[in-house]
Amino acid sequence: MGGLTLLVGQVIFLDWFGEVFPTFPRKGYWLFPLFGWAAARLGRHGVIALLCLVSIPAMLGIHKNVAFFSSDQVEVRLLDGWFFLTVLSGWGLSLAMYFRERMQSEIDLRIAATAFECQEGMIITDPEGRILRTNQSFSRIMGYAPEEVVGKTTEFMRSDRNPTAFYENAWAQGLRDGSWSSELWNRRKNGEVFMQWVTGAAVKNAQGDITHVVITHTDISYRQKLEEQRAEEETAHRDALVREVHHRIKNSLQGISGMLHQFAQAHPELADITNQAITQVRSIASLHGLQGRTSIDTVRLCELTSAIARDIQTVWQTSIRVDIPPDWMPGVIAEKEAVPIALVLNELIVNAVKHRDRAHGNVFVTLRKGAHPETIQVSIYNLGTLKAHHMSGNEHHAGLKLVESLMSRDGAQLHWEQEESTVVTRLELAPPVIKLETGNLHAPT
Repeated sequence: MGGLTLLVGQVIFLDWFGEVFPTFPRKGYWLFPLFGWAAARLGRHGVIALLCLVSIPAMLGIHKNVAFFSSDQVEVRLLDGWFFLTVLSGWGLSLAMYFRERMQSEIDLRIAATAFECQEGMIITDPEGRILRTNQSFSRIMGYAPEEVVGKTTEFMRSDRNPTAFYENAWAQGLRDGSWSSELWNRRKNGEVFMQWVTGAAVKNAQGDITHVVITHTDISYRQKLEEQRAEEETAHRDALVREVHHRIKNSLQGISGMLHQFAQAHPELADITNQAITQVRSIASLHGLQGRTSIDTVRLCELTSAIARDIQTVWQTSIRVDIPPDWMPGVIAEKEAVPIALVLNELIVNAVKHRDRAHGNVFVTLRKGAHPETIQVSIYNLGTLKAHHMSGNEHHAGLKLVESLMSRDGAQLHWEQEESTVVTRLELAPPVIKLETGNLHAPT
């Protein structure tokens, strides 16, 4: 291109090939297309380079007074040359700037188009919220084709999990502040409600008026699922650790009860006191065994009562029958009440064993619904007389004091009754000490 421009300059300004082509019009306009091409392809640097090449033959033509700038007056030739080169350079540089801005605009448009077709769903609306355009990710996330939503407002995506005022306030904030962002629940075309992170940005013109609103949608339901999965894994890990701790505590307590049993065999005169201590330890061991089997917040009263009764029966060599109705609705003991209730049940059943009529009766334990729907009554039956049963020495009073100190002031009541020849100890438990395990029927243990 440089050589061609230089050749054309020689022909126009120095009259090259004048004898060969005498009728060829030697006009300056032949250079304008060349400068236009340089402006479009090479930019302002190309225009300046061509201007330098053209200036050389132009100055020589002015000096020799030939061809395009020929004139009898030197001042006229110089003025014509200066004016022509100024117009030519202005033309070329103006075109170079125009093509540069156009190219930059095309680049910006390609970038914008690429950004528009990103992984996030994107909507462009007018200030009234009517959809003007959507991208492919929006169709993929929401399930709507562009022709199904263009011209509509975004109300069709709303779910019932967010109130209408929430969407209206968000839109008003976006128009007022220029942007907004929030987590919200939207509805896909198939009816599925899912969590999204939505941002809105207002587009303004030179006068500051809002012309469009750009809304982006990011599906974060997978994040919620990952968080739920992580929480489940943490809970499972924690429960496994808790069960292992309770299992080890149970084993340790059983080891202690074994040592106490050996001590009782070695000292028969202390057998009753030692056996009472053994049953207390084994009651706590039974509690930890149940907690290790399930979890600390699902210890059922019926299972704990049955486990304690079995341990007492083994230690005291006494038949203890526990009666639980069919299709029993279990009561779950509150975590902080589990140990006190275990010790109270142990003390009451041991007390019934120790003060029963040993010649004619064993101990019978029942679990029944109490006077109110949410209460459970544990009744312990043994043959005997209430007066003797209730006032038989300091040891018994020590047991009653232990029971009294362990009983919750709210949700637990204890009283005795004499039914003919049977003493009945009734322990009634209610919230917050226990709560019914609604919807879970438990067969008798």
